[in-house]
Amino acid sequence: MRTPAVFQSTALILLLSLSIASCHRQLPVLSPVLDKDLTSAKPFEKAPLVVQPPLDLERLPLEPSSDIINRAKQETAPPAGTSSMPLTLPEVRKYALENNLDLQIQLYDPGIARARFKSERSKFEAVLNASMAQDVSHDATAALSRNVALSPSVIIPTQQGGTTSISLPFTRLTDNQLIPGFGVPIGRRDAPNLTFRFDQPLLRGAGPSFNYASINIAGLQMRQADARTKLTAIRVLANAEQAYWILYDANENLKIQIEQYDLALEQLRTAQRLVQEGARTKIEVTRAESDAARRFDRILVAENLRRRTELALKRVMNESNLPLQSSTIIIPMTPADPQGLTFDRNRVVALALENRMEMFENELELAQDRVALSANRNLILPDIRTTFSYSFQGAGTTFDHALNSLFNTVSGYTAGLSASIPLGGNQRAKADALQSALNLSKTEASRRALEISIREEVLNAINAVELNWQRILSNRAAVDRAQETYQDNRSEFELGKITTTELLLTLDQVAEARSALVSSITEYQNSLVDLAFATGTVLGESSVSWTPRVTP
Repeated sequence: MRTPAVFQSTALILLLSLSIASCHRQLPVLSPVLDKDLTSAKPFEKAPLVVQPPLDLERLPLEPSSDIINRAKQETAPPAGTSSMPLTLPEVRKYALENNLDLQIQLYDPGIARARFKSERSKFEAVLNASMAQDVSHDATAALSRNVALSPSVIIPTQQGGTTSISLPFTRLTDNQLIPGFGVPIGRRDAPNLTFRFDQPLLRGAGPSFNYASINIAGLQMRQADARTKLTAIRVLANAEQAYWILYDANENLKIQIEQYDLALEQLRTAQRLVQEGARTKIEVTRAESDAARRFDRILVAENLRRRTELALKRVMNESNLPLQSSTIIIPMTPADPQGLTFDRNRVVALALENRMEMFENELELAQDRVALSANRNLILPDIRTTFSYSFQGAGTTFDHALNSLFNTVSGYTAGLSASIPLGGNQRAKADALQSALNLSKTEASRRALEISIREEVLNAINAVELNWQRILSNRAAVDRAQETYQDNRSEFELGKITTTELLLTLDQVAEARSALVSSITEYQNSLVDLAFATGTVLGESSVSWTPRVTP
């Protein structure tokens, strides 16, 4: 009577499987957004991108436009109503710490490392296991036999590498089948079983040092993430400060080129006046016009450089109120303050070796290598384990009766010892231990190389600070002499003793000396930033801090 039903159920299951398989269809690998042509490149069409009609070079006048000069002057000294932003060096540091994308990305790593450490530390967490099964059968007389099994257990890993478990399996047999020869049903029977079990390795995998190895390594890696984040923050601050001083240099250089252009125009007017008075020939006017055009080109180059450095500073700060495409002019407000400094080189080197995050990260790497070497050496040992369990068994026709008889009927224990010894001498574990020992030696060697590199970097930074200070002194004197020479030559030109070319040559010398002075001051400030970075510190009156990202 039951056989046809079984066949019907089997056929139904097969039909359902076939229908599910027929509904399967191939899904697209890429979304339509990612489905792009990657085998050709489109031409650059200028027409739809420009806002004014193209200008014909042949139809434009030779004289430079005054609008460009006015625009350049506005960038160095924005008038009222112009979109500008005065910016100090402390504000640059603040914006960089708050908004720099490189630092924002790095701030996730400490949180990731902490989550990894927390995950590894939970390896000793107790686990509750439970399972339930029911077995139902019928005999030829349709008599029911049901066996229900419930198996709860708690497994507790130990710090010594073993496990302790407590289990209480329970079975209930309900059998309406007849006892052969008696004609009465078997009935119900409950059977609980309480078992305490303890497994412990004796050599391989035994001891807290081995079982805490992964936790210790995760903790050391967490500190490495903190060290790398600190290094990134110091680097971001150093890059931001240097970007500020590079903009300061470009801004001052643009001012110099505008002043030189104004002086060239003044010389042009002087030459025109002397020609009108008959004291000079027309060639002097031509020479002055040529020099003015040449200096106009220098303004364009200096203006473009200023814009590039301004964009670089905006990128480093990443301030929402100061996007890259904004026309807001940044006005550097913190002036340079060069000072003659004589450093105690040994103390500066000692400060760098103490503070540099690369040295601390290497120290953490050494600690990880030592932990890994100890763990791999433990794996060379034979795997010998001891097992002990003690059980209590009960039985009864009701649950209460079976539970009350648990400690009064059958009990017993089992003790065992097992061993697993590689016949080839455990060559794999020995090779892993050798690899760990070599990694440790490599890290120690890299530490010595890193120390020498840091010493060199610090000494080079000190040399740069001292050298740039001497350059400031030299260029300051050069500016004074060049300006004095230019004023004397102007008088000589008025008297007709020198030509316009000779006078403009001294004007070039003034521009070169002033640009060199600004450059040496900027490089002095940047060399101080390099020295602070080389010692693992930051410039400024107070320390800076940041907060790792813990939650998304």
